[in-house]
Amino acid sequence: MKPASALAALLGLALLAAFLVSERRDQTVGVGEWVRSGGVGFRVRSIRRSETYGAGASAGPGPFLLVELEVKNHVVPLDYRFDPRNAVLLDGEGREFPPAEEVRKRVDEGLPDPFARELAPGSEVSGTLIYAALPDLRGARLRVSMGLKRFGPLFSSLLGGERFVALDR
Repeated sequence: MKPASALAALLGLALLAAFLVSERRDQTVGVGEWVRSGGVGFRVRSIRRSETYGAGASAGPGPFLLVELEVKNHVVPLDYRFDPRNAVLLDGEGREFPPAEEVRKRVDEGLPDPFARELAPGSEVSGTLIYAALPDLRGARLRVSMGLKRFGPLFSSLLGGERFVALDR
């Protein structure tokens, strides 16, 4: 191997190692800011509390926290589909609240599900996630991930840092 080729290979490995180390640390951003998990970006566009979700007989009784989430496939080479279960609400005590998908799907029945489509590289989608939230919810954060756990613990641990959006201001 020529010295220039060896140097280029060594530099490439060093850059890969730096990327993996930087991705392993936890990150927290505020509402309106992007955070990345692997090749997928997440941004909370807005949050609001509501006593109900929907109208009429299918309305879900609250209280709810409604989170408008934007998801962008930055570099995942294959089409990517966001699973709302990969956006978990946490309170200041660390309790977890998964999205109330059954409420959203019941109330929004017949409407297109924004998270049901695959995202080609460079494309994005946004939609509202609904969380059954305690009225005195404090220290709320949204933990987001591109969902690498399905690929097994070894692969998902390579990009192991957790990503959060702080919802309290």
